[in-house]
Amino acid sequence: MQGVSFSINEGEIFGLLGPNGAGKTSTLSAIEGLVKPGSGAIKVDGIDARARPGDARARIGVQLQSTSFQKELTIRELVRLYSGLYGASRSKSAADEHLAAVHLDEEAGKRFGQLSGGQQKRLALLIATVHDPPLVLLDEPTAGLDPQSRRQLWERIEHMRRSGRSVLLTTHSMEEAQSVCDRVAIIDHGKIVSLDTPAAERPITTAPGIGLILTSLLDADLRVQLRNGRALVVSLFLPMVLMYTLGAGKRGALFPASTRLAIAVGVGITSVAILGYTATVARDRETGVFQRLRVTPAPTWAIMSSRLAVQLLSILVMTVVVFIVGGVLLNLTLQPGAYALTMVVAVLGGAEFLSIGQAIVGLLKSADTVNAIGRLLYIPLFALGIVANVSIFGSTVETIARWSPGGALISMLAGAMAPAAWNSDNWWSVLVSLAYSLVFVAVGIRWFQWETR
Repeated sequence: MQGVSFSINEGEIFGLLGPNGAGKTSTLSAIEGLVKPGSGAIKVDGIDARARPGDARARIGVQLQSTSFQKELTIRELVRLYSGLYGASRSKSAADEHLAAVHLDEEAGKRFGQLSGGQQKRLALLIATVHDPPLVLLDEPTAGLDPQSRRQLWERIEHMRRSGRSVLLTTHSMEEAQSVCDRVAIIDHGKIVSLDTPAAERPITTAPGIGLILTSLLDADLRVQLRNGRALVVSLFLPMVLMYTLGAGKRGALFPASTRLAIAVGVGITSVAILGYTATVARDRETGVFQRLRVTPAPTWAIMSSRLAVQLLSILVMTVVVFIVGGVLLNLTLQPGAYALTMVVAVLGGAEFLSIGQAIVGLLKSADTVNAIGRLLYIPLFALGIVANVSIFGSTVETIARWSPGGALISMLAGAMAPAAWNSDNWWSVLVSLAYSLVFVAVGIRWFQWETR
């Protein structure tokens, strides 16, 4: 971009017209906060978007060129999610009213992928305006639509203008620019010419509270997790199988009941963090779900924290289920304090392995590569935890395995199930686990790529 400068008046439809690669999407991405301009200023309704990005995003509605949402959520749940992220009502009745306004009320129980192309565009436009923003950014909103759907969308854009909103849209169609826009700026090779009077400023409002944002994200992420049947089966099935296998034949003498239970929980934690979490994050990044969430007022740390919190809850639930089943199969009963300490250790171990998963998905862009590396590391990570409890491979291997992520986890779990025998090795395992967590999460956050391009 080279010195792009323009203003949009209240109640105006302003068009950026240009060929592919001219800089239209880059301009919108800078306003949305997806890319950081090297110089200059961006003001939205009088708010400095670079100094106060959350407040600026709260005043903007965005329809991206390629829209993607969580595939596990119904469109009613998507409307409720983004209503909360923008500070609007999250009630079911409010969501149904919004959907009825764009004639999608009969599709409320469907998922985004089940809608037609025209219906998907209507939903994306609804989500962009669910909080009644003064400025709406539309990136080639009618691309791929048939003539009838295109004209219907033009009518909805005109309705936004009549309601007092300002609209900035990009297009490479002269017909669309002439039919919809009040003013058009032609952009090519990152240059634009526009001499206009800035819009009058409205009273400045702030972004929604972090409590509402987190509630909305947690609600959506929890629903996604519950509907991910394969992840639930893997996180529960593998620990059960391993718990039974380690007790069969001569292996039963090598692995006491408490050790088998600890290993089973460790495998479940590894499954949730290394297979489930990394795959979901990589998929949502590649399909554009993260990009859509990032143009809301939700801070990026809140988006990731919500997902991590749901994964930790999944690990806790898995631990409880494994303990219940293991207690029956292995005829093992623990003291109440041991159960409580084990839950604490499960959270600590979950944080350790989720940080490893965060590092994997942060350093690798491709979802296929993330999945391949996750599967490649999965067996060694929990296998080292098993080896740490036997001496048949020699003292050197046993020592390495004991202080590996899996070994530290199994040591903590075994110690938690027998609090009276908790010793210095268990405390060292806690410190090692914390160190792994801090190092890997720092790597995963520092080098995390929000986009695949």
